[in-house]
Amino acid sequence: MLPPRDVPKDLRFEEYMKLLMRYQVLEWHRQIATCTTRVVETQPNSRFSEEGQKHLALLLKGLEGVVLVKDSTEEITTAARTLLKATATKADLLMDKFEPMKKAKNGLVSALTVISDTVKGTIEQAIENHVLPAVGLPLYEIPAGRTAEEYIFLARRYDAFGLPEGARAALEQVVDDFPDSAEAVAARNRLKCRVPRKRVREEAQRKFFAATRARVIQQKEESRNICEKLILSDPDFEWPYAMLAVIKLKEGDLERARDLIAMARRINDSSIRIESAQAAVDLAEWNLAHLEKVLARVESLDPEDESINKYKTFLDFIKQQGLTT
Repeated sequence: MLPPRDVPKDLRFEEYMKLLMRYQVLEWHRQIATCTTRVVETQPNSRFSEEGQKHLALLLKGLEGVVLVKDSTEEITTAARTLLKATATKADLLMDKFEPMKKAKNGLVSALTVISDTVKGTIEQAIENHVLPAVGLPLYEIPAGRTAEEYIFLARRYDAFGLPEGARAALEQVVDDFPDSAEAVAARNRLKCRVPRKRVREEAQRKFFAATRARVIQQKEESRNICEKLILSDPDFEWPYAMLAVIKLKEGDLERARDLIAMARRINDSSIRIESAQAAVDLAEWNLAHLEKVLARVESLDPEDESINKYKTFLDFIKQQGLTT
């Protein structure tokens, strides 16, 4: 079960902390703002003065109002920046006291400014022709003559950009050029858990790349629509299922998210992307026992994986604060 759309009143500090982390993974900004206010108001034994707590509570209440009335990416970003500027001292320190709060606070701004608005409309072509080559990620071929470490790094970057065949090619290059190295062992492992089980046709890769771009710049409807079409046109490509599962989860459609993860597992039961989607579901439902199993499975698949570190951070914090019950 997902947390309520309306943040309950008169809960204890610990309950608001639990709700806050669940709202954060769902990216429900209005609820995050409300719940953060309640956390501040109910926090026991604060190291800050009562005046400082009231100051932050009022500022966060203002943020809540902005999000509620003008629920758009632009207004949320503006409100977050205003909040950060206004809380540069006591209030900012209070938010930074809790690592998940700190990450959410920073994420409100950083995720929305990754790609400039100046390339809207032709952004896929602009990125293909200019951005990717500029950062060493040509779309059509893997550069020769790199070290094993450089190819591993390339694979990670292709993965992050949503380009599975680039990641596969870079990992295969490690295996071919450095077959007896430790990097080759890591590459073989990642070929099982970090790339799709079956090769992805070029057009499907382009579409998923577009879905990844849309997600980064908060064009959620576009990202959702692309993924919906991809699972119909390319049903053996598991990455769109995982992305769509997280999108549906954040829209509040838990059953659809679960179904998509189950379908993806039938395609590839060793995919870390699928495990990451499952981790999001587990945290949103506060199913900490299963979340711990998911994190352990990811570590067994790839001990060096960093893609779900945020869930490890959440779980560590939950345990440290005694919020597991």
